Amino acid sequence: FLAKMGKRVAVIYSDSEGGQAYIDEIWRKSQQGVVEIASIYRYEKNNRDYRDTVSKILGLQFKRERQEEFEFLKEIYDAESKLKRSSIRRIQTLKPIIDFDWVFVPAYPQDAIQIIPVFSYFAAKKIKFIGGPSWMSRSLIKEYKNLGQMYFVGDDPNDFNDDFAKSFKERNKKN
Repeated sequence: FLAKMGKRVAVIYSDSEGGQAYIDEIWRKSQQGVVEIASIYRYEKNNRDYRDTVSKILGLQFKRERQEEFEFLKEIYDAESKLKRSSIRRIQTLKPIIDFDWVFVPAYPQDAIQIIPVFSYFAAKKIKFIGGPSWMSRSLIKEYKNLGQMYFVGDDPNDFNDDFAKSFKERNKKN
């Protein structure tokens, strides 16, 4: 997996017991040298606006550190606006910093459906998103084409064991 995806990971996780469990495991893997953590940011459990958290992952929150770049791009935007032929969709003067290979989002599908498009909102394209086993849901699969490259951590569906299905059917009288 890491040979294909890369070792540098950014993590956006829920401020919950489950989110903390994932962070503990990622931290343990980084201490073993398995992965390199580029950034970790958490969001409040019942949050529905993820722009602040995603902008931190993409380095867009830290305008003071990028002040020179900010002023230069603002001048370009102002000049293009006067000519009325701006190539900029909206005033986002700083480009995202993508210093990671993939983003781990251990969130439920309804949260993932709201988090992932925020990366596109900030003009961060072609990002690989990795989620937990709960990502194998109808709601997320339905939105898959709109969300980009998504993968999930869990069992390989091809490794499905027929013995389990048979014993479940015998015990519960249904598939």
